[in-house]
Amino acid sequence: MFNSTILKLTNVCNLNCSYCYMFNLEDETHKKISKFLPVNIAVQFLDRVEDYMKKNKLKSYSIILHGGEPSLWPIKSFKVFFNKVETIRKRGYKIKLSMQTNGFVIKRELLDMCVEYKVSLGISLDGPKNVNDTYRVDFKGKGSYNKIIKNINNLISLGYGKIIGGILIVVNPLSDPIKILNWIERLPVQKVDLLWPIEYSYNNLPWVKFKRNEKSYMNQPLYGVWFFKVFEEWLKRDNPEVYIRYFNEILHYYFGGKRHTDNIVNDTLNMFVVNTDGNYEYHDYFRAFSNGKTRTRFYIEESSISDFESDELVQKFFNLSSYKPKECENCDFSGICGGGFLPGRMDDHISINKKSVLCYDHFYFYRKVNELLLSKLSLTA
Repeated sequence: MFNSTILKLTNVCNLNCSYCYMFNLEDETHKKISKFLPVNIAVQFLDRVEDYMKKNKLKSYSIILHGGEPSLWPIKSFKVFFNKVETIRKRGYKIKLSMQTNGFVIKRELLDMCVEYKVSLGISLDGPKNVNDTYRVDFKGKGSYNKIIKNINNLISLGYGKIIGGILIVVNPLSDPIKILNWIERLPVQKVDLLWPIEYSYNNLPWVKFKRNEKSYMNQPLYGVWFFKVFEEWLKRDNPEVYIRYFNEILHYYFGGKRHTDNIVNDTLNMFVVNTDGNYEYHDYFRAFSNGKTRTRFYIEESSISDFESDELVQKFFNLSSYKPKECENCDFSGICGGGFLPGRMDDHISINKKSVLCYDHFYFYRKVNELLLSKLSLTA
């Protein structure tokens, strides 16, 4: 069953990031739907969540406020929405709220509401200025780094640091991995997540983008090498102040833990999207490779979450472990990899049982992590 939803409050943004899967890749849904989620639809969605929690006896449910840039949603709409959330919470339903923002402009009034209604902020920032400003720019092509880092420091100085849940970093494999780790250690918030790219698929092969042939890429997969260099150095430094979610979840997995992020194990996908027209959509993972692949026939006004749950593809998402690619059957790392991060399995269709085009990267990374952890254990045995 579902345990979280990405709720698209806006279909507009104040940045123009070149890799943005909402506006700058294959999907053109944004051209056809409303710029802002109507507040009455947002409130009706909360009713749907409460009904779903009641029906399935769920103890908690997570809602990630997203966009576009969600902080551009009208303040009056936030007030109505948050008040409705609080009403449901008082009836005994635990609803966790977070907001994924670019941190470019955040109104003080909205920050106060985030404190009052227990909303955490995830802030997107891809590295030091020279790395971040390669892709994360405004509509005049000007880099966003200076303004965002200033805003983060201001949030902390004004007492809002406690609502910053962490920094999300889309990895650039051409950046210096050690310099990125050094930068993370200097951040005012040292809780981060390193994200595998969402844009690669059978329609956009990573070795083609980096002007290499497949054999060359197989021997030196850029993302796999980059991730391992950071992991190795992070483990070596053993700095408890630096929390990298992806790496912590890997260690948790290797030492018997059952929880995991959505880019390891890949045994289930129990999250969905609601767009600004109230459409229940498949995950944003399926937005980058082709136009319109996230769209469904289900809408908030007409269908419950349980109705959407009955969708054939949703049922496959719930049971991803049954659709692991055949090439993974004899792989030593299929348990932690689970067939690879889902976006990389796509071609012209949602093909969840295809080998990921980032397989070389995944295999390299998990093999090197496994070797490193085994060597550490043998030294301490």
